[in-house]
Amino acid sequence: MLLTGAASLAAFCLTGRSLAEAITYTRRTSPAPPATSKGAYERLMEGNKRWVTNTLQHPDRDPTRRELLATSQRPYGAVLSCIDSRVPPELVFDTGLGDLFVMRSGGVTVAPVITASVAYGPMISGTPLIIVLGHQRCGAISAAYNACVMTSRCRAVCTRSRRPCARLTN
Repeated sequence: MLLTGAASLAAFCLTGRSLAEAITYTRRTSPAPPATSKGAYERLMEGNKRWVTNTLQHPDRDPTRRELLATSQRPYGAVLSCIDSRVPPELVFDTGLGDLFVMRSGGVTVAPVITASVAYGPMISGTPLIIVLGHQRCGAISAAYNACVMTSRCRAVCTRSRRPCARLTN
């Protein structure tokens, strides 16, 4: 109770919100960010379980949270995922603002700018966890495969390794 009161007072002082608003905000927020990769992974898996069971909490997405994050951020996870609109990491893991660094690229392809973006979290902010998030029925992978099949140079590779290519189309 004392901790909630102190957090409420701090939120009040930092944001200029009324004390009632600060108390409401502190009750809705998620626990402190995990400091270890194991804790961060467990937090993400808890959020993913809520996603799967449709018991989402939508933590830390209100205007007060935005104000608190205006001056700094300390995300506990960095997620590299596909651009696919069906798997947004913030929703799939039921996280709030300031919880994740998210980089997205078609088919989770990696280029130097993506590598540097992924490295930013752990190197600059001390983010303890990096996740590469794949998904089923990826349109980018299917498009790349189909483009590969259309070129004679790649066709020979795909013909020799028909088994791995067949898995990509499923």
